Amino acid sequence: MQCFYVSWGKRSEPPLSPKEDVKFEASNCLFRGALISVLADNIVDVYIHMPSGKDMWDALEAKFGVSDAGSELYVMEQFYDYKMVDDRSVVEQAHEIQMLAKELENNNCELPDKFVAGGIIAKLPPSWSDFATSLKHKQEFSVSDLIGSLGVEEKARAKDNRGKKVEGGSSANMVQKKNPHASHNNKKVKLDGKPKATTNFKKKGKGKAKEDCFVCGKSGHWAKDCPERKERKSANMVISEGGETSGVGYRFLIVNSGVPDMRVGTIIESRDAIFFDNEFPMKHTPSTSSQETVIPHEHFAPIEHNDQTPEGNPEDNIVDTLKSKRQRVAKSFGDDYIVYLVDNTPRTIEEAYLSPDADYWKEAVRSEMDSIMSNDTWEVVEYPYGCKPVGCKWVFKKKLRPDGTIEKYKVRLVAKDYTQKEGEDFFDTYSLVARLTTIRLLLALAASHGLLVHQMDVKTAFLNGELEEEIYMDQPDGYVLEGQEGMVCKLFKSLYGLKQAPKQWHEKFDTTLTSAGFVDNEADKCVYYRHGGGEGVILCLYVDDILIFWTSLNVIEEVKDYLSKSFEMKDLGEADVILNIKLPRGYEGGITLVQSHYVDKVLSRFGYSDCKPAPTPYDPSVLLRKNRRIARDQLRYSQIIGSLMYLASATRPNISFAVSKLSRFVSNPGDDHWQALERVMRYLKGTMSYGIHYTGYPKVLEGYSDSNWISDADEIKATSGYVFTLGGGAVS
Repeated sequence: MQCFYVSWGKRSEPPLSPKEDVKFEASNCLFRGALISVLADNIVDVYIHMPSGKDMWDALEAKFGVSDAGSELYVMEQFYDYKMVDDRSVVEQAHEIQMLAKELENNNCELPDKFVAGGIIAKLPPSWSDFATSLKHKQEFSVSDLIGSLGVEEKARAKDNRGKKVEGGSSANMVQKKNPHASHNNKKVKLDGKPKATTNFKKKGKGKAKEDCFVCGKSGHWAKDCPERKERKSANMVISEGGETSGVGYRFLIVNSGVPDMRVGTIIESRDAIFFDNEFPMKHTPSTSSQETVIPHEHFAPIEHNDQTPEGNPEDNIVDTLKSKRQRVAKSFGDDYIVYLVDNTPRTIEEAYLSPDADYWKEAVRSEMDSIMSNDTWEVVEYPYGCKPVGCKWVFKKKLRPDGTIEKYKVRLVAKDYTQKEGEDFFDTYSLVARLTTIRLLLALAASHGLLVHQMDVKTAFLNGELEEEIYMDQPDGYVLEGQEGMVCKLFKSLYGLKQAPKQWHEKFDTTLTSAGFVDNEADKCVYYRHGGGEGVILCLYVDDILIFWTSLNVIEEVKDYLSKSFEMKDLGEADVILNIKLPRGYEGGITLVQSHYVDKVLSRFGYSDCKPAPTPYDPSVLLRKNRRIARDQLRYSQIIGSLMYLASATRPNISFAVSKLSRFVSNPGDDHWQALERVMRYLKGTMSYGIHYTGYPKVLEGYSDSNWISDADEIKATSGYVFTLGGGAVS
């Protein structure tokens, strides 16, 4: 507090100047107001008449300051004597122990983190003794890690307790009504199709209760008349008009039945039941028949009684519920709200053929199978003895346009690589792709020298690779040959999903280009060039996308013809999008790399679409330290950092330092880290159209480096950075 100095009194030597005196009086008034605002109402009148803040502070310190030592001892006693119990959440009790340790720290009695964690383990309830023993064998863990482990274990135990139940033959919407007249010694029953008989059930009259009330524990009244009874929440039931019911036990509305004795649309009673808490409740749409209506449950439908259903006095068990006088308005999130909650992409070929888009999926599956068969991918043979075939599955995906509409239905048949065994089904695995640095460098050269940039796509690229190993695969679902169900597919080509598929495809592409006079680059094996007769061409391969660079369109067309004869290709013309990066051509041959659509997608995904823009991505005056408290939304923090990492490494080097700095705190982010991360998101909001622009000048490679020296207070380390530019834009 900037005015706390007035508690020491006004300085006499040297005397205050008129300006300092005015400031002191203002601070004195502010300090007195701050003290009065925190005092209890019953002691305000004692201190409000004191003229100076010093007098008030001295009086309060004389009365309450002597209790600091006693308060510290009291907290220490609480920490030492704390014992956890089984009938409360262990995580909540661990938080209480953590808060006691924090109070001791505020009283200048700081406890080590390991000591607090050990105390929590020692204070666990007796039922947690096995789990506590396992925790003691861990060498390194913090209090936050321990509480996280306790939370996981507590949820698992709760799930195990809920799992002690049986599944019924019918599903019902349930309204719980406890029977205040029933004896607690009665046996419990399970609802497994129809209500079962209960024992020791006697009809009770309206006389005075002789047993104790199970709500307050006192005798002399029924639980329904108990003054301490909490009103139950109201529920809606679908009933027939004019019906009556009794209130014994539980009432169930049958919405789906597999038992002949239980008709759909009726209400049954059962004294005891087991509730499936982890089942998602399905809302039952009421019938539009004039015989049924939806009303609150202060009136009930006629209930079917059979010889297993106990009888009771209906009027004895009806409890009037309190109703809110506030007008209830049904909330609506729009007709398309549920669409965002449902992923309707099929996972199996059966789901695809039964979906509303079945015709599109069938066409996509047929196209995939045509590509597989045209490449002579496999041969159906007898099952070899001692050989275990790998499995396969269909993968379905909808390719969307920027506006969200469906552009293409894509289907891939992929092998289940996790069933492959190293040394039997594969030996070497690697996947060569061009680095983003290489792609930026080639685009900078294209801008500097006026090169044409064309793009081609290889259809089913991996199917061009030829296998060296002998691999057998199960026949795909939906395409099992009739009469040959026990046979398998002997693979000749590298099907998608195989561990060696990327390697085999690259070897096939490398052999094809080198036979045509191309030479691979020593720094990046995915770049090929050919030069001769005054003409030349450069190729860059990224999995199945190929970029072709040169000045002569005729040379580029010759290369396209050669590739089309070797593989099934798709000519995309002049490159405008590569790896989800747009390449709009600027004036005078300039090239720009932008990802505005990706930035917009990231902002929308994490809820920053309407944030206020920031002028810079990082505030250098903010000193970030490791978070010593419980992490704040660690999963979402790491997801945002991952999305920004790709953006920084592709087209936005101006956020590289900020993202790199914030990525150090991914394991345990705090409030300060979130504020810095949100600043990056706000900066992206105001600079969505920013990117890397290559003007073509200067045509020399330039490098810059810098360091912020020691800015990491935790590690005492400096952060260094570098950038190399060519043609006016960053390439590395």
